[in-house]
Order: sequence, then structure tokens, then C-alpha cells
Amino acid sequence: MEKIGVLRIVAGTGGIQLEGEGKWINPANDDVKKNLEKYRELKGKNVKVILENGKYIDIIETNEKSNIISNSAKSTRAVGKKQTNDGKEKLKKILEYIRDNSIRDWIIKLHNKDDNTIPTMGLKSDDDFLKELGFYEHVPIDRHIKRFLFRTGIIHWYFKEKSEKGEDISKLFNNNVGSYRLFQEIMIAFCKEFCGDITIYGLKLSENP
Repeated sequence: MEKIGVLRIVAGTGGIQLEGEGKWINPANDDVKKNLEKYRELKGKNVKVILENGKYIDIIETNEKSNIISNSAKSTRAVGKKQTNDGKEKLKKILEYIRDNSIRDWIIKLHNKDDNTIPTMGLKSDDDFLKELGFYEHVPIDRHIKRFLFRTGIIHWYFKEKSEKGEDISKLFNNNVGSYRLFQEIMIAFCKEFCGDITIYGLKLSENP
């Protein structure tokens, strides 16, 4: 039996694995001693592993195409392809809108959030884009910002001190526009409360989180 893929090595043991293959292939101890340097030289290269009755026999470098693709790799590729297609479609709609109107019109409406019919890139991408253009009050929210707000206790401070009476923290876990806007509100409220004397490149953090 032969398996082809990119070689990985178990640190310190000489055990080998092919990228995408879920199980380690552990050669006999005497083979490890004889061929450990060989494994190290082939690490990261496309190789053919020869097995007999499930037992390791040999490993050689090869130009043959890998016959091992894990389910996770397939899933990742599918998601990546979908995201690429979605991004192309969004860009197409934006360019069509700009062609029929103007880029100024699109940017102003994107900034003011007063027109739900205009094409957008997505919540975080829109805020990233606008902040780069100088609309510094926009606050892009991603998983790293969310983690920061939770781990530092800022979210707990907000719900204890600043939120409207009876507001439910579970809103943050809805993963929708309302959740995104609430994370922004929390960041803005914290900066206004505690960052009034902090400036970055002449910009007050309390006004430009």
C-alpha cells in the first residue's frame, strides 16, 4: 500500500505523518535510529510512504500528486471558495452602484448608514474602509476586539454602569447587526469614560476609539 502527501515528523521520535492524514505512522525503533536524518531531510516535501499490512516499509520523495485530503482541508477549501465568490459578488454590486451614481455618494451613504439599499462589503470591512478614509469615529469589531472586551472586564463594566436598565448581555451572542453595534457602543462608551487624556497622532481616543 502507498500513501502520498507532505511529510510531517513527531518531534523527538521520528514518527511520521502525511499532511491531511489523521494517524501517525510509527516506524520500528531500529528504523528510526537508521533513518531519522532521512526523515528530517524530507520534512515538508512531497513523499510516498510504502506500507505492508499497515506496517511501515519505506519512505521516498516523489513528484506524484497527493492522494490524501482530510475532511477539514476539504471544508476549509469549500469555505474559502464560498467567501471568495461572495466577495466578488459584493464588489461587483458596489462597482455597479458607483458607476450609476458616484463614489462620493456611496461613501457618504456608507458613512451615514442612512440607506439600507446601497451595496456594502460587510460590517467590519465597511468600518475598516471608512476609518482608512479618515472617518475615525468608526470602530471595526472583530473577534480579537470582542475577546479583549470580555477578558479585560470592559463588557462587565458596561452592563453594570452604562447599559439601560434590564439590557441583556446575551444580545452580544446573537451574531447579527445588533450584536455588532452593541460591541461598538461598549468600546465607544469605555473610551469616552476613561481615555479623554489619551491622544494618538493628535487624535483623542475618547472621540476616535
